[in-house]
Amino acid sequence: MAHKYTKDIWTGSGGFAGIPRKVMKSADYKSLSGNSVKLLLELSSQFKGRKAANNGDLTCAWSVLSQRGFNSKATVQRSKSELLKRHLIEEVRKGIAGIDGRRVCSLYALTWQPLDEQFYPDGTPKHNKPSTNIPLRSSWPEGEITCKK
Repeated sequence: MAHKYTKDIWTGSGGFAGIPRKVMKSADYKSLSGNSVKLLLELSSQFKGRKAANNGDLTCAWSVLSQRGFNSKATVQRSKSELLKRHLIEEVRKGIAGIDGRRVCSLYALTWQPLDEQFYPDGTPKHNKPSTNIPLRSSWPEGEITCKK
């Protein structure tokens, strides 16, 4: 008996975390270490899609990543630095050691998606970057690595 597919094969699957093929074919992606790919997939899974508009509210906080199988803060830091250097993610808010005794984590955005403005429930902005209609990065060359100096 043939298997019948529903119109949307992801319905009921709890979501989808993907990296576009154009990104995966780029030299920047191909040059990543395995831990950096794992972190990129983790950030991609935090992104809930264009309707949720949460690109710019992704975190690499140790309290989150330690629950997701990361075992070393140093590995996370190296992987995050590599993703920033290859311009696969962008830091939209720098973390702060403490405001009134509270720490504020850095926030990141996937560069193949447009940036979304983020607000706290009281209406104050989480970062001071305006939303965009186009992806933060538009070119994904296959032959050369584009590193920030």
